[in-house]
Amino acid sequence: MGVRMAGDTVHFVLHVTNMTDAPLTLEFPSSQRYDFAVARRDGETVWSWSATRSFAQALGSEVLLPGESRRYEASWLAAGARGEYVATGWVTSRNYPVELRTVFQVPRG
Repeated sequence: MGVRMAGDTVHFVLHVTNMTDAPLTLEFPSSQRYDFAVARRDGETVWSWSATRSFAQALGSEVLLPGESRRYEASWLAAGARGEYVATGWVTSRNYPVELRTVFQVPRG
């Protein structure tokens, strides 16, 4: 998972690749495919990408062919935030859940 700062905005990117020799069918419980969250080191969540979004409550699936990748992105406006945070990005698949975390710093202005 990648984290990049641009002014007061923090950009997150999650890459998921099928490293097997067979197609993988990812099954989803809704139209949501991924999510991102930011927490303080003590575990308190300060931002979640999905918190202000609605998703259709319909089952869905996506096929990842061998070697195929998906790229999921989100941005957090970190105005006023400073210090060390933990970013988590995950794919909301029921059968192949993926979750990655990384620690990052929001520098003092």
